[in-house]
Amino acid sequence: MSQIETKSNILIVDDNPANLSVLSTILAERGYVVRPAPNGQMALMALQKFRPDLILLDIMMPKIDGYEVCRRLKEDEQTRDIPVIFMSALSEVLDKVKAFDVGGVDYITKPFQAEEVLARVKTHLALRELQKELERKVAERTAELQHSEKKYRAIFEDSKDVIYITSVAGQIEDVSPACFDLLGYTRAELLARNVIEVYAQPLDHQRFRQEIDPRGSVKDFAVKLRHKDGTERDCLITATLRQNDNAAPIYQGIIRDVTAQKQAEQERLKLVAMQQELNLAKQIQESLLPPPQPNWSDIEVICFSAPAREVGGIYTPIAILDWGFQILD
Repeated sequence: MSQIETKSNILIVDDNPANLSVLSTILAERGYVVRPAPNGQMALMALQKFRPDLILLDIMMPKIDGYEVCRRLKEDEQTRDIPVIFMSALSEVLDKVKAFDVGGVDYITKPFQAEEVLARVKTHLALRELQKELERKVAERTAELQHSEKKYRAIFEDSKDVIYITSVAGQIEDVSPACFDLLGYTRAELLARNVIEVYAQPLDHQRFRQEIDPRGSVKDFAVKLRHKDGTERDCLITATLRQNDNAAPIYQGIIRDVTAQKQAEQERLKLVAMQQELNLAKQIQESLLPPPQPNWSDIEVICFSAPAREVGGIYTPIAILDWGFQILD
């Protein structure tokens, strides 16, 4: 006995007590949980309290026939996905087109053949399980995508760098709020523009495409962008070419403003160049000036070695300064 058979709930709707008894016995022996309803009104009331996995629904019933019951089920979001198998006697006229139009998935005829009933019930319960599993996966995937979208939007909204999406032709499709700080335009203003309009050099978009299209991505592409006030900003673009099967290709990337860093680097290079010029001037000056003369008044003689005294005698520091040094052979 399969897991589907032992856990599935089946609602049987028929105004004939004998039919309810036969079907209930056939299905209960296979482990199904069976709930009988003697008419359409009772079935609709029961469905307000529980959700069966499958419904066996008689067509010819007083007051509310099977077609009407099925139609109401399909109008209700809570019950529309429950599979309905219609039941009809061979002597009754079964409007198969109408049965499928109102939402039925199959039909069986009376008198019931146990094997046929069990086969059709098992088939549609299996299909329902597959549908529910698919719905679960879709729900999980949707939740994952929503979570990812939420994280992406948080990054998108809070990023100090500009995050953008454009068409290959350059039409701006989305841009983060940081665009206002970088370019002075609001998001709404930029969405009505082509990226070529904010390049300081319009041909830079063609140069950008020549870099990214063959490789699918580009990193730190240097470019100047024009602010709304006419000034220029030094920027680095890191972007990817996205090519989805069912959508037009797009460029998705990040623009980082490096104007301040570039200005600081230019100032540093100026200072280095000035220091190099000063060093060179000093070297030239020193090469042109005569060598410095010693200041004899600053010399202090501490002592003479014994061999020096033996050869030259004892001299006072003053005498040495007055006479100058003599080299004794």
